[in-house]
Amino acid sequence: MATRPLNNGQAVARARAVILKENNFAQPGARYRSFDAARKERFVSRLADLLGDARCTKEIRRIWIGYLSQADGGLGAAVAAKLQQAHGGAAL
Repeated sequence: MATRPLNNGQAVARARAVILKENNFAQPGARYRSFDAARKERFVSRLADLLGDARCTKEIRRIWIGYLSQADGGLGAAVAAKLQQAHGGAAL
């Protein structure tokens, strides 16, 4: 176990712990699901606008749709649908 000095000169022991399974998408998904319908629509529209920018590559769009889908399947699908609607099906 390693020790690390504090500002006051005392040492504190630190232990490493292995996180068995991370879930980096549960909290954002729960937050999205807590939004009312109007806020969800604004959120989806803003994400679609950002991902629909000409500087954003198809690969980046696919990655972000994947992340959004892991947080909430409906969120990923809604952003993908909005992108396809705005770009005539060629966005993804």
